[in-house]
Amino acid sequence: MANSQFLLNQTEQSIPYVLFYDTAGSYVPSHWHKEMEIIVCKKGKNKMVINSRVYDLEEGDIAVIPGGDTHLYFRAQEHERLVLLFEYKLFETRGYQGTRRSELQKRLKLVPRTSRYWSTEGKRRVAEILKELEKLNTSELFGRDLAIRARMFDLIFFLCNYLADERAEERKAVKGAEKAEENHITEMLSNLEKIFVYVEENYQKPIALKDAADVLGFSTSYFARFFKKYSGETFLNYLNAYRINKARDMLFMDNYSISRISEEVGISNIKTFNRLFKQRIGTSPLLYRKSILGQK
Repeated sequence: MANSQFLLNQTEQSIPYVLFYDTAGSYVPSHWHKEMEIIVCKKGKNKMVINSRVYDLEEGDIAVIPGGDTHLYFRAQEHERLVLLFEYKLFETRGYQGTRRSELQKRLKLVPRTSRYWSTEGKRRVAEILKELEKLNTSELFGRDLAIRARMFDLIFFLCNYLADERAEERKAVKGAEKAEENHITEMLSNLEKIFVYVEENYQKPIALKDAADVLGFSTSYFARFFKKYSGETFLNYLNAYRINKARDMLFMDNYSISRISEEVGISNIKTFNRLFKQRIGTSPLLYRKSILGQK
């Protein structure tokens, strides 16, 4: 678990707030930060863990992660999410420094972590405010920063007063199995983390399914089922995707040939490399390089 660093939107230095889109769908390891995070699943499906509990997000679902909550995202294909990060001090005014922040943090901790446990009206209202913030993100109108602040005040007012009392439904859904689930998830995440680190450190070498299984002391067949169940894809797909993403970054280095890049990321057969690259990126390595370097 690592404490992430909050980066302010460089165009909004006056607001401790940033809104962006994440389309990579990559695995994000367990971390925490003092800022609050709100996620909107815009496309596809994704699993995430908040405080050792797994949540499934589908298109339209919203997740809230109060500052201090540990969370991670599993790898997902064809997934896009909107990410909103902000500091609690955004809502402080003269004379209310500290006291308001403390009360906000306490109330927001009571909000169910995903919109699946919210009322229909609650989800509709929060989604409405978030759409307004999306529009403001690209607006060039005068007073845009004031409008963003106004929408953020609306959002927090609604979360604190109309959703903070709905946590009972979430607790009811997991009652009785909570401790066992928490222990199971902790073990599962630890095992996945070992595999992700193993791939990161060894992707340039040949890696067989048995090699990864041996890292955890699992049989090959059990490891294959384990990885697919908890990561959402086969180990081979994950490994190939990791290698192709590395290769894509290396294509910015125009002094590296395509064949050298293929070997550098652990794919010795250039035909296989070209096929996998096109499957994932949508074009060949050569055409991709020309597009990013502005070549014809």
